[in-house]
Amino acid sequence: MCTGDAMRLCGHEVPNVPRITACMARNRAHVSPGCRAVMDREAARRRAAAVE
Repeated sequence: MCTGDAMRLCGHEVPNVPRITACMARNRAHVSPGCRAVMDREAARRRAAAVE
């Protein structure tokens, strides 16, 4: 869901995955609704794992 957004917003960071991830977080307001849903789901999963 986020490949197009990642290339559009953070293509200059390829192939560095940690830098792409940070770039996407910084540009969250500019990602597509589908990508934002994926990012929200992943953030919730990480929060839940941290609590356990």
